Amino acid sequence: VVIVPHDGDEPEQEWQKQFCIHRVRYGLFTKGRLAFGMGIIPNLRRAPWRIFQAPGLLAALAYRAIRCRAEYDITHANWILSGIAAYIAKIVTKKPYVLTLRGEDARIIAHPIGAFLLSPVLRSATAITVVSQHLSHALPPSLRSAALCIPNGVDAKPISRDEAMTW
Repeated sequence: VVIVPHDGDEPEQEWQKQFCIHRVRYGLFTKGRLAFGMGIIPNLRRAPWRIFQAPGLLAALAYRAIRCRAEYDITHANWILSGIAAYIAKIVTKKPYVLTLRGEDARIIAHPIGAFLLSPVLRSATAITVVSQHLSHALPPSLRSAALCIPNGVDAKPISRDEAMTW
């Protein structure tokens, strides 16, 4: 089961091989535009008022995870805000979740208010993965050593255009 925000003209539910994709709608009076295209942070930079769609998005993700609970054993929350939805779903379903932290998550967690508000989400995760060692340093010291670093799979060593063309 894959649960994602609705973006564009895709169907609300479809199968791709063995995966059922659920796309949740979350705009209250308009189409949800917080998580479309390039993602939440770039969209907030362009239109800060879209932050008011965040509660609807989180509620829609959590609600769908709760409704689909018979279809999965564990949740993988990809980004700290998805972790909030997974945390809510865990309270209801008792299903564990793995939380993967990415780029902007470090800023959110490093801020004292973010750290305080997101502490239950971080501590309740069965496991935390980070895409770089830098992100693990944003975690509270008690969670830092338990975080597993799984890089995105991009080699940071620069190569020349000629080298790239020989692949």
